[in-house]
Amino acid sequence: MTKTQKELHLTGWFRVFHGPVGAVPVQFFAMLHTGEYVYFRARGRKASLTISRHPSDAAPIRRFERFVRIDHPLGAGVMKEEQCVQMVIHWLGKYFTQLKREEPTLPREQRSDRQRSARRNRQHLLPCCA
Repeated sequence: MTKTQKELHLTGWFRVFHGPVGAVPVQFFAMLHTGEYVYFRARGRKASLTISRHPSDAAPIRRFERFVRIDHPLGAGVMKEEQCVQMVIHWLGKYFTQLKREEPTLPREQRSDRQRSARRNRQHLLPCCA
């Protein structure tokens, strides 16, 4: 496990995760303990993170996006792993803060539906790097 993967692991937010990996685009895949799926991608001039109920959802629960300035012809596609992890942690921190504010108003049935959906869809991700 790399230093940045340890940093992700220590947040306690992830059931499983894979990455950040690759170049053009740099990608990160995860399943949160709350059941949502996370996909981070850095390519061209932007980085984005989507949070959804299922890996192939066309309508994510939440989406974050930011233009990135990197002095390289491939732009964000060669972003350093540390920078990707910082963005993932920052955006997920914002998401969980929002979730805490909304949680009391969510009916109990919806929370359990989210957890059941997460159990059904678990096979779509690789196990957490150890």
